[in-house]
Amino acid sequence: MSLSNPGFRSCLAAFAACVLPLSAHAGNFNYTWAQLAYSDVSIDDSGGDFDGDAWTISGAVELTDAIFVFGGYEFGDYDFNIETDTYELGLGLDFPVGQNADLVFGLSYIDVSADVPGFGSVDDDGYRALGGVRAEVASAFQIEAGLEYVDLSDGGDDTGFYAGGRYYFTPAWAVGLGY
Repeated sequence: MSLSNPGFRSCLAAFAACVLPLSAHAGNFNYTWAQLAYSDVSIDDSGGDFDGDAWTISGAVELTDAIFVFGGYEFGDYDFNIETDTYELGLGLDFPVGQNADLVFGLSYIDVSADVPGFGSVDDDGYRALGGVRAEVASAFQIEAGLEYVDLSDGGDDTGFYAGGRYYFTPAWAVGLGY
């Protein structure tokens, strides 16, 4: 399997998308957070289906009212005993566009490696740029949506979208779903 394979590139873009779901608060909220996430990945490719699971630990630290750093690590285990490791480190900006909404932008470095039995290890790196909106639609419920662009040195590039929502039990604890 090659990083130039469109299905595998899409899978790598999906891995990268899982690292930063922009877990931040709208408007006047804190951009410092930590999360543990589970992903169920399914890719339909002309060569067949590619399925697996991944776990991500990620976080961000607010540096100023408008700037934060973010990063994460993801481990994936997929069909055909393929294992992946993805690291991401980036800088984000948030701009309030109302009392309950922010525009959020990020630029990050991504390092991806895949261990494919019988083929060895494949490594690639690149960057991810994203932009979206985060809004508080009720006192404890927030939604997010946006576009992202991932460009890997050897694996090519891909553009996608993300969307999700979080329900906050307390200011420090939430549960969410994302796509």
